[in-house]
Amino acid sequence: MGPIGIDIGGTSTKVCCFANGEIAWERKSDPYARPPLDELTRIIAEVIKGERAAPIGLCVPGAFDTMRGVVGASANMPCLIGIDLKSWARSLAGDENTPVTVDTDVYATAVSIWRERGASTGRLCVIAIGTGVGMSILTDGERLALNGLSSGHLGQIDVTLDDEPVPTGPDGGKGGLEAYIGLAALQARYGEGLFDAIAAMDQKSPPLRALAKAIRIVHAIYRPDEIVLAGGVGLALKAAASPLAELVETGRTNLAKPHCRIEFADNMFHAARGIARIASGEGLRITTPPA
Repeated sequence: MGPIGIDIGGTSTKVCCFANGEIAWERKSDPYARPPLDELTRIIAEVIKGERAAPIGLCVPGAFDTMRGVVGASANMPCLIGIDLKSWARSLAGDENTPVTVDTDVYATAVSIWRERGASTGRLCVIAIGTGVGMSILTDGERLALNGLSSGHLGQIDVTLDDEPVPTGPDGGKGGLEAYIGLAALQARYGEGLFDAIAAMDQKSPPLRALAKAIRIVHAIYRPDEIVLAGGVGLALKAAASPLAELVETGRTNLAKPHCRIEFADNMFHAARGIARIASGEGLRITTPPA
């Protein structure tokens, strides 16, 4: 068996295994909410079902400390904070010599989308919206890193809507994008019917307006050729693609590339697929702006 990718999300874990360069299997755990580490270990073991694969790629939610190789903060998965992620992943594999790569879920998602689209040129912006909101920028396949492994913390930018009570995000920032469009924010606003609510969104819907504001900022700063929304909420937003596009186009800066359109990922396993590819050595080069 070839490389395996484990994408630990805020509400479930997705796993992908490759064999001979092709996807051998993909599996998703049952939903969970802030499990302790021993429970999370059991959940992942049940998904893997004792199958052995190497190397292992691991995506974890939260702020990843690249110097220490640990999660420094995670509102949704506090059990991962401070643990030796590589040793823990090797314990899942049952082999202390298994090579392990740890990276962000949104970068892994971008790698998967870029590969599956035929490794096109230009600037790709992937915005993953689920429990949190993340962004990764690839330019001709090169990763843009501004802060550690991140292309910028899009979920934390201030997109305050003046006609709405200002929400506070999990990071403590007021008016942040994640406080409007993250899963917890949508659940608080719409309850159990949130996916029906997403499908019914129009240009007056606050979460959609906040997201459009953020995307206009992305156009001004990064000037992407493609924007792809991914993650559970991102996929659901395809049902509101028309009003979202109209909101983005209204007042969009003329610095934006006119051919750039908002597109949507086609499955929930891109992060697991991408981190498996990265672990096997198919990761992309990293570029950082000059100081």
